[in-house]
Amino acid sequence: MLGLKLDEESVTLRASRLRERIKQDKNKKILIILDDIWKPLELEAIGIPSEGCKLILTSRNRDVLISAMGTQKDFEVGVLSKEEAWSLFEKMGGNSVKDPNILPTATKVAEKCGCLPIALVTVSKALKNKDLRQWKDALRQLQRPVPGKEH
Repeated sequence: MLGLKLDEESVTLRASRLRERIKQDKNKKILIILDDIWKPLELEAIGIPSEGCKLILTSRNRDVLISAMGTQKDFEVGVLSKEEAWSLFEKMGGNSVKDPNILPTATKVAEKCGCLPIALVTVSKALKNKDLRQWKDALRQLQRPVPGKEH
């Protein structure tokens, strides 16, 4: 959305380019969403300035956000029951979710969303009206281990 491609191998150089790009739009409000943070981040070190943008940070570990990163406001979004999660996924995913050929894969994809509302909505909308091959590809991607995630 910023029209910036970060090809450099150096984290420091990428961070510098990102920071400068964000600072260019002083009169525009920039929203940055960092989803599913597993450990504290040094925002300045990755190119996110302390001023000039709004941040939304999400984590399954509240301590990461409150204690380690010192967020100003926090609220908790709970997980849905399995029935609620499937109902939301089915509603957002449309007719393709109900296709008997896709249904088994769609069920596994929904399970990988961990009953998290934002994940369910995002994934189901992205796969709406897609074919079985695309559903299977999404499932493969969701099954990959998360780099750097502590088990």
